[in-house]
Amino acid sequence: MPVRLTVAGVVALLALTVGVQSAPAARPLKAPTGLKAFLLRANEPDSLYNRTFPRTPAFAWRAVGGARRYEFELSTSDNFSEGAVVWSSATARVNVPTPAISPDVALPWITGNPYSLFARVRAISASGRDGVWSAPYGFNMRWRDKPSPLNPQFPGLVRWTPIEGATMYEVWLYGAAETFFTTTNVADEREFYTFHSDPSWTGAVTWRVRAVRKLYGDIPNGLPAVTVGPWSDEFTNLNPPFAMGELSPLASVSDIVSTPSAPRPHELTPGFVFTGNYRSWGNPWFLDTTTEFFHIYVSTDSECVNRVYVGAVVGSPAYAPRLQHTLVLPGTVAALSDARTKWPAYGDEGQVLMLDGTVVKSVDAGALGVTGAGQPKIDLWDSFWPAGGYYWTVIPIFAGNSRSDPSVLEYRDIQLPEDVCRAGGAVRLGKIGKPVVTGDTAPYVSGLTTAGKLVGAKSGSQLFYGYPLVAWEPVFGAQQYEVQWSRTLNPWRPDSALPVTTPATSAVLPLKPGRWYYRVRGLNESLPRKPEMTWSKPVSLRIARPRFKIVKR
Repeated sequence: MPVRLTVAGVVALLALTVGVQSAPAARPLKAPTGLKAFLLRANEPDSLYNRTFPRTPAFAWRAVGGARRYEFELSTSDNFSEGAVVWSSATARVNVPTPAISPDVALPWITGNPYSLFARVRAISASGRDGVWSAPYGFNMRWRDKPSPLNPQFPGLVRWTPIEGATMYEVWLYGAAETFFTTTNVADEREFYTFHSDPSWTGAVTWRVRAVRKLYGDIPNGLPAVTVGPWSDEFTNLNPPFAMGELSPLASVSDIVSTPSAPRPHELTPGFVFTGNYRSWGNPWFLDTTTEFFHIYVSTDSECVNRVYVGAVVGSPAYAPRLQHTLVLPGTVAALSDARTKWPAYGDEGQVLMLDGTVVKSVDAGALGVTGAGQPKIDLWDSFWPAGGYYWTVIPIFAGNSRSDPSVLEYRDIQLPEDVCRAGGAVRLGKIGKPVVTGDTAPYVSGLTTAGKLVGAKSGSQLFYGYPLVAWEPVFGAQQYEVQWSRTLNPWRPDSALPVTTPATSAVLPLKPGRWYYRVRGLNESLPRKPEMTWSKPVSLRIARPRFKIVKR
């Protein structure tokens, strides 16, 4: 008597385990139904995002009986013409054995009427026969908010709310020659203060900012590599007259404010705010109460001997890192006088010296290296706060005649950072890479139950069948993510020899039956040397073994 094998109670999973197709060979598999997009769990209601997502979503659908695997496509057209396809599992050579997928691409912000992007999926039988395509699922990619001022504001600095899905920001200071970019949420007003002391230049600074989303992954159909959100509304910061007097650090500022009396760790690389323009203590070379240029130094020790971060030369009472756009420093007294009547130009600062003659280069100009795209690395790496931290101070700069050529201006620090810090001028701060959040009351995991239903995890003990899809919340600074899984928690032994990286915030894990642990961390290209951020806490997963029974005919 002929027999066949099935997964008990789950016709949809039949081919996942034994590859047997239950439908007649001549009939194509049915079109998948229930296709939807989601960010954290497959059972999210559509009303949660209204089919509009700030970052690349994952996708899920109902399993098809007899399917060995699936083929999935994303397109900018609902007819999926060849030139409109954005991503294809077939082209990317991604195996899709379960009814869920996370495309490893950072989709651009793009909206349509009513939709700009479309997804579809079809089942493929064990014999390789293509099934019928599902109905297109339309959705949009869009920023959730526009940047807005983040109070309090500080003299010489603008500060805004971070935007989910943004990889950098474009800043527009009215009057400046150009817009500029940064990966953090603060920007100094160097164009207004440098070479200018009159309140007519510095008293009111009007600004706007917009989020920028850089694409990661392979987009074959020519979509732009960078997309932008809308410009924020117009905001104006009112600054008091520049405070002359003894230099004093006030705060390091990002999405949080860290002061000398209440130091706090930053998730985003901060800007630095100070008051005054000269320092009579800390062994200055000479005392100049008219000093108008400044350097920020960040070190790993409280005596500021081991410096790791040097800011650009600014005339503002604040400094924040930028992707390039340092100011050209005039090379002669005549050129300096001329600069006081116009907006400064962007370009190479030229030779800038510490007091001992050491040439220093700012992070804005690439002192910490550059990314693969040629952009300066401007972020500070994790200091493992509170045990570890950084120390910063501000140093006045003197513009005087060069010793080698008196006709040329030389820009030299008046003090050594270590002399100032030993005298009590160091301010502590921390930089943390917050661990990736992988769940709330239950892990952000979706997959098939042993009954063949696609669900989101309701508890940490949820049992899944086949490959699960894990998701996580984004972290500031991360452009991509690394996912690892291990059979054992301690010691941790990654099951895959090569790290799995994705620009998305979800991934399908190819797990065999049994208990597993997985963890996720962000990758930030703007970090010096190594891009790795902090690991999430390991999450436990249980994958069910196939169960079979004999079906008689």
